[in-house]
Amino acid sequence: MIYAVRFNFPATGAARPRRAAAPVGDRARLRFAVAAAVSIAVVGAARANDVAAPRSLLPESAWGMVAEDPATGQVGVAFASSTPLAAPTYVAHEEGAGVAIVLPATTPGERGGLLRELAKGRLPERAARRSLAEATFGPQGAAAIVSAKGEAWVSAATGAGIVIRSGVGFAIVANRVASISVVEQMEKVFTGARGPLPGRMLAALQAGQEAGGGALPARSALVWVSRSAKAIDAASDGRGIDLRVDEHPFPILSLQGLARLWRLERALGQAVALGEEGDWSAAARSLGRLAATEPTQGGLFYLLAATLSRSGDTAGALGALKRTVHLEPALADLARSDPAFAPLAPDPEFQALVGMAEPGK
Repeated sequence: MIYAVRFNFPATGAARPRRAAAPVGDRARLRFAVAAAVSIAVVGAARANDVAAPRSLLPESAWGMVAEDPATGQVGVAFASSTPLAAPTYVAHEEGAGVAIVLPATTPGERGGLLRELAKGRLPERAARRSLAEATFGPQGAAAIVSAKGEAWVSAATGAGIVIRSGVGFAIVANRVASISVVEQMEKVFTGARGPLPGRMLAALQAGQEAGGGALPARSALVWVSRSAKAIDAASDGRGIDLRVDEHPFPILSLQGLARLWRLERALGQAVALGEEGDWSAAARSLGRLAATEPTQGGLFYLLAATLSRSGDTAGALGALKRTVHLEPALADLARSDPAFAPLAPDPEFQALVGMAEPGK
């Protein structure tokens, strides 16, 4: 099995005004908590060579979509195929240019040309016709493109098992899928979903799988979303995502798992950075939003409780610690000696939670 995973982070922008830094011991404790809360194991990492398949080769079965998020200004692509290493030959994406799914297979020069044309500000259809082979516009071809400006275009495929569907700000392309319901369900789930663009597109990709998927089982999948300057919350803070799974029996489920772990690690890292700057209230708000989406992660609730304690929110800290002990009772012992909970030490409820209360009281 080959897993190709990339984490992309933007260049650091303007520095946030720094508050009093947390003691070194606190930093180490926070980083330990993050490591305990999120554990990622990736076996055998590799990248596919960027070599195009023969010109006539369509993916045996494939479905995917390109889309924009007007709220953040991000554009993205999600794609699954029965071809083990499909991404390099059927998908193109670049910051400041846009995203595309192109059938049949394209060469690196054609993909690069398309992205350059988009980066110049050309409309997607004009960019495609200036850079892609005529086969793309024939009965066995299809292209779905969204520019960095959010301009969407999809070609009019006419046969060979290709199905297209488009709406405001998105386009779906499928080849040799079980039925038209694959793209119908993708559209339904995507347009009905809320939240960050990566999660909505991955949900649509999974909906296509559940509606029958391809004539052949998927063996590779990817999701890519551009960065954005419009940071709106911890779950959609403007950072891009670039994940790919190749040569896997369940690539979409695996990709969803990787995306979830990536989101957890990113949000936890953001909270740690805020804590290191002494902004415990902001760190607690960030962790609170994350905990609401991960209600079974005891380690995460422990970190939230410790952060709330440092921010001075006694009631919130006790509530989060109560959830922690319910999920992972062993963490009560850690809380008993953790300096982060020193402000709570005199509280009878805290003493009962961590086993410090005297018998009979």
